Amino acid sequence: MEKTTQGINPSTPRDYDKDPIVIEDYNYIFYILYVIWGGAIIAYLYLVNPFHNSNEVSKRFWLLHFIIMSVLPIITFYFQMRKSKRKLFLQENEIVFKENEKIIEKIDLKNVQSIKRTFNDYYMKNQDIEDWSIVFVVLFLPFNLPIQLINKFLFHVFKDGILSYRFFDSFIVFDKNQAFINILPNTRSEYKHVVQYFGKRLGFQTENAEIFFKLNYGNEKGANK
Repeated sequence: MEKTTQGINPSTPRDYDKDPIVIEDYNYIFYILYVIWGGAIIAYLYLVNPFHNSNEVSKRFWLLHFIIMSVLPIITFYFQMRKSKRKLFLQENEIVFKENEKIIEKIDLKNVQSIKRTFNDYYMKNQDIEDWSIVFVVLFLPFNLPIQLINKFLFHVFKDGILSYRFFDSFIVFDKNQAFINILPNTRSEYKHVVQYFGKRLGFQTENAEIFFKLNYGNEKGANK
């Protein structure tokens, strides 16, 4: 839980170096939730076989086995990530993204180029995929997009109740050097403090933020890779 100097004494300007906004980062969990949803649906289709295809049970079993083995490395990686602590620190002159006290990304406020709102769980450069793969992304969009939105909705309901849900629930801060940090407030209180931070430190009103939407990205390959 972050400290809130501003809330204790509203007349005292908050020193974001002594009392930074600290937000635990959970962006990494959404892809694993997507994989779990997909695996459950595929398992149902191939084991229950609701369309009554003529495929033998053995063929369906081996195909399911292949799918499980394909996604197992992704699932293993994300469960390993649960042991790590990723946090965002919004300070007087910079925004820092850390994993176990190691800096993953840092943005100097004087180099901020834009701040945008999004629902994408795009938070690392190594999530980018090849341009040609956009064909597959678009093909599966009718499946991917609803699952992504359901995951975000359930996350916010679990963290802070249904009233904490916003369609565009994250802010992506871009700097002049093509670095970016995705800030996902976990509660209504954190969202309020982030909005205040942008207003005080950058003179930026979040209701004027443009919308950021990205299709061609996948799972992360690990910090700083």
